[in-house]
Amino acid sequence: MSAIWRELLTHLGALAFGVAIEPLRLLLFRPRIRLAYQKDCRISTPATIGEAKYPTEAWFVRIRVENRSWIRKIAKNCRAYLIGLEKRGLAAGHQVSFTDSIPLLWSYRHVESIDLPRGLPAFVDVLHTAEEGKGRFYFCLGRHEPKRYESLRDEQGTFIFRILVAAENVAPKTIGLEFKWSGDWQKFGVKKLPRESRSDWEMAKQKALGLVRHIVAGWEHFRRGLRQLP
Repeated sequence: MSAIWRELLTHLGALAFGVAIEPLRLLLFRPRIRLAYQKDCRISTPATIGEAKYPTEAWFVRIRVENRSWIRKIAKNCRAYLIGLEKRGLAAGHQVSFTDSIPLLWSYRHVESIDLPRGLPAFVDVLHTAEEGKGRFYFCLGRHEPKRYESLRDEQGTFIFRILVAAENVAPKTIGLEFKWSGDWQKFGVKKLPRESRSDWEMAKQKALGLVRHIVAGWEHFRRGLRQLP
């Protein structure tokens, strides 16, 4: 084999290796977000209700979002959406389901998008009850709340909330909450629904193994091609 061919194939091999390794680099070094519902996701705080902004005491239900990247990388432009709402009535067989994608607001900031540094938790408001709410609860959707959601606030039963959180160069994550409402602003039930898919670690491990096999197979093919050249 001539020196020119060897040099050309060496550069091509390096280029192919760089292309193959880039997805693995992104997998290892991009930000990762974790969603949770835990003790600090249910808090009592003053709030305002109605168009007149009437002051009242309230209980807020929210989710916790944390950047769990392996290096100090900021998860930019984090946004949360209510992507599913299902209402199961007290009467058997009564059920209402919506699949809108509605932006949720970040707690205290009242904005739709934030940058989230590694290890710093932030919270997304989902709903709240109110002492002066007269048996109703309130969605934390701000100006985005659909009109057809208004009647649900006066109903009792079990509500299923599905929330998605996404950011730049980050795999979106989802979480489900079950909210049991009987009209008492202080006595209501909330729990996280079981995860419906494989864990983040399992998915990352499978992707990494697939990339490694792809790189090894490509390198072996490249070496066989070199040996067959005159």
